[in-house]
Amino acid sequence: MKTPVMRKKQRQASNDEEESASSDLYFHHNDGTSGGGCRTSDRTLSELTVPRLSCEALRTIMDSAEVDHPLQRETLLQQHSALFSKWCTLL
Repeated sequence: MKTPVMRKKQRQASNDEEESASSDLYFHHNDGTSGGGCRTSDRTLSELTVPRLSCEALRTIMDSAEVDHPLQRETLLQQHSALFSKWCTLL
């Protein structure tokens, strides 16, 4: 006779196996050996045919862009500053 705890552990193990199988399938289909080929890391910017902006034009555009979410960015910076010593300790 199975207890509720045993049934829960069995369901968790089953879910873990399904998740593992799912991730294995993802990597099998997206590893570049299944005929799709690699679409990212083997290309460089110099090989692309997309026209690029000059450094001056990009700098002008970036200088005129507004800063998005200033309060959220400040909050995030404060949180990271508060946790930095803990991260250093863990590393």
